[in-house]
Amino acid sequence: MKMSQTTATAVVLFRELDYSLQPLDRFVFFRLWLKYVDRAIDRSAPLTLAKEIGIHSVKLRDSIQLLIDKGILEYISKKDTVKIV
Repeated sequence: MKMSQTTATAVVLFRELDYSLQPLDRFVFFRLWLKYVDRAIDRSAPLTLAKEIGIHSVKLRDSIQLLIDKGILEYISKKDTVKIV
């Protein structure tokens, strides 16, 4: 993705994001989006994923589950692989 296209997509996502999300959940979503925009997110190694995102692994797990419940993330094939909708 080009930078201008990425910025435009981020603005659209930010406007459509659920307002009931806490700031931490928004932070997790945008960090995941920036890192895994077109790829699947492997949750099988939570410590590695948490280090890449820059958040504690327990908080990351809870935020990812909340994003799945809200329909922002979806399961791909296994329970350990999700993708941004």
